[in-house]
Amino acid sequence: MSEPEAGLDLLLLRHPPVALPPGHCYGWLDVPLAPPATQTLVAAVARVQARLQAWGLRPACVVSSPSSRCLDLARALAATPECAGSGPALAVRVDARWRELHFGRWEGRRWDDIPRHESDPWAEDVHHRAPPEGETRAALLARVQDALQALRRQPGPCLVVAHAGPLRAVLAQALGQPPGQVPDMPLDCAHLSWLRWPAHAAHPQALQLNQ
Repeated sequence: MSEPEAGLDLLLLRHPPVALPPGHCYGWLDVPLAPPATQTLVAAVARVQARLQAWGLRPACVVSSPSSRCLDLARALAATPECAGSGPALAVRVDARWRELHFGRWEGRRWDDIPRHESDPWAEDVHHRAPPEGETRAALLARVQDALQALRRQPGPCLVVAHAGPLRAVLAQALGQPPGQVPDMPLDCAHLSWLRWPAHAAHPQALQLNQ
């Protein structure tokens, strides 16, 4: 299938706050939204609705990580007028390639409780080293790149609801950073970024990175 001549607008959205105290390690762990969950979800939806209205964009597709903290928000947004217009809710496509980094046996633990002889070597080279039974950042970048290329076959604009790790990987490309250098930029919960991928460009380009 040929690339869309007008390019593709990408809307990258991080999930809302979760029900874990700061300082905990979670990636593939399916953590629920911060209580009260309904209020957390409603606040995130309202924030994104306001930004979509301000930007004048209506997503034509919605893609989500399978983690409930992302999927709940994706489904709620897909039913709003800013996504569905006056019609039925958009279908949400679940894509596991947008999951957060897999932290293996560290999932759900406090970072301070992870033995230094395990965490220090990993922190020295997160790109090539993995937590016990987890994955490397290189593996995350590879699957996110595959997912990103697949979006070029979707109608745009496309809204992706995912996690800080995968979203930073895409933002690194948009900012022209070398492969493997993921920016340690602020990416708050419910943060929405807008990128544009010109039809014949190799990578997306940043338009609005802060909500």
